[in-house]
Amino acid sequence: MEKNEKEIHPELYELACVLLAIPATQ
Repeated sequence: MEKNEKEIHPELYELACVLLAIPATQ
């Protein structure tokens, strides 16, 4: 079911990467 989650919420997965990248760059 983990594989399906990435397909169902690709935008949410991408948004999570962005949120993690913001504090990493600061």
